[in-house]
Amino acid sequence: MADSRMSFRSGWRCALLAGPLAGLLLAGCVPNAGPVRVAPTTTGDGPLAALGIRVLAQPPDLGASPERLLRQFLVACADPSQNFAAARQFLAPDDQQKWQPQAGVRIYDGDPDDLTLSRSGDSLTVTAPATAATIRRGDYELVSGGSSTSLTAKLVRVKGQWRFRDMPDGLLLASSLIFAYKPVDLYFLVPGQRRVVPDRVFLLAPRANLADAALHALLRGPSPMLAGAVRSAIPAGSRLRTPPALSGGELSVDLVTGSSHVDRADVAAQVLWTATQLPEVSAVRLRIDGSAYTSGSVSLLRANPDALGYNPNVLTATAPAYYVAPGGASRNLLVSSAGRSWRLSADGLPLRHPAVAVDGSAVAALSCTAHQCRSLYVGPLRGTLFRADLRAAWPLTAPSWDSFDGGGAWTAEDSPAGPVVWRVPLQGPPAQVDAAALARDRVRVLRLSRDGTRVAVIADIAGRPRVLVGAVLRGSSGFRIDRFRPAAPSLVDAVDLDWADAGHLAVLAKSDPGQGSVTPYRIRVDGSEDPQPVLGTVPGGQPVSIAAAPAQSLLVATARQGGVGGTGVSTLQGQVWRPLVQVGFDPTYPG
Repeated sequence: MADSRMSFRSGWRCALLAGPLAGLLLAGCVPNAGPVRVAPTTTGDGPLAALGIRVLAQPPDLGASPERLLRQFLVACADPSQNFAAARQFLAPDDQQKWQPQAGVRIYDGDPDDLTLSRSGDSLTVTAPATAATIRRGDYELVSGGSSTSLTAKLVRVKGQWRFRDMPDGLLLASSLIFAYKPVDLYFLVPGQRRVVPDRVFLLAPRANLADAALHALLRGPSPMLAGAVRSAIPAGSRLRTPPALSGGELSVDLVTGSSHVDRADVAAQVLWTATQLPEVSAVRLRIDGSAYTSGSVSLLRANPDALGYNPNVLTATAPAYYVAPGGASRNLLVSSAGRSWRLSADGLPLRHPAVAVDGSAVAALSCTAHQCRSLYVGPLRGTLFRADLRAAWPLTAPSWDSFDGGGAWTAEDSPAGPVVWRVPLQGPPAQVDAAALARDRVRVLRLSRDGTRVAVIADIAGRPRVLVGAVLRGSSGFRIDRFRPAAPSLVDAVDLDWADAGHLAVLAKSDPGQGSVTPYRIRVDGSEDPQPVLGTVPGGQPVSIAAAPAQSLLVATARQGGVGGTGVSTLQGQVWRPLVQVGFDPTYPG
């Protein structure tokens, strides 16, 4: 969210009330004279939400002016209990059931006192400051460009009191008041693989019903962002025979698919990964079309880091790190953290910016002169590398790998007219990837997620490098990358990035255009959380490249003032940066 605290100025009062089980309730915030009050905010998975904190909306004040009434209504919209019963009290009787609050959410930065109200005849319009995000079908999307948003309602008198009619469907909420929406990862499958992919959505459900809401969302299929990029083994039209029952940490799920061709293992993986992310669920008992699902002879499926073999993070905890070391005038060395090294050269040229395939069998690297890299070489890690026939007219981005059909290396020509993106398989000719969605952007960095379903790029937006995340779509005519969204609008001058895990990126960027040097950050791929700076100062100079992987230490290469490329690589151990190698560059993990 845009702010880590919720403050209500101009006398908005927020009281904390003790509940019967020592939980806390955040009372409805209503205008009242007094000093500024600041209370900790919460998102759906924050510490206060775990205690059951929510907004208790106040009913309309007697004799309230239309302006005051509209502010109260917008605060009441943060209380979803009984299908937004409190908010409906502000509407004319004939409109109370017509209004559809769950049609979507527009989220604005700030709090209710930041709103501008204007009245024209029987219409009252509220204009919110820079819009932060939208939520539709649970899909969270940041809004770039800092545009404002507005809502207009008609006024009517009901028994002498002002009420609203023709209220637009959906909600307009302050970023500090969206904690009724709980972030949940739904898990879908990589096409052609037994591996799950997280698809984060925001669900409007009380904590007690969150497992039920998450499973119903799973049955509806992937969000608009990932539709077509992932698959679901659960047939359309499937349903839960009864609501999921939780007892002693065990969730009983009775699924009806109505199909005789269901891959039961795939279905079980989706259900298990989706359900057991909730802290109250430690295991699942699953029935599919009337019969119990068992893994081996065990019917109780327990959460573990590699549940049923579908781990979304792809790499194991023992995956090595790699970096490049000088090996003489005509060659470089690819060195692993395990102490092994391989020649990294081809056609008598030293190569740079290596990418090792996820399974460790192949490598892709660039031939560079000065700051220009225009040739891509691909081949087995322990064999001869061949030059891909790209005939690149512009510098190439550092490659990365997917895991489809034996694996392919991806790179992009950094053209001012928009990128030309290539996929180079180990066997067969290079194929151009449809990148029309980036036609007006200059791409500096392009990284495939290790599962191959998403792509992160650093592209020039309004003259500054920014981080975008899109989907990888596969059709009969080849690959297409599309649906790009900003992942961290607050970061500027991004230099490099890598996939930290299935749901996060590690990024080198600045939080302020005036800041002197770039810093490592950890961000969620959907941008629903503030970028988290990595503590500590990276030694050795200006950070120029970054490498990350699940359960692995962060690696950063640095260049000394006036130096060319990275001259050293440091690794983050705990909260302390330590040198990995004094002379080396281009750190990377498989993928």
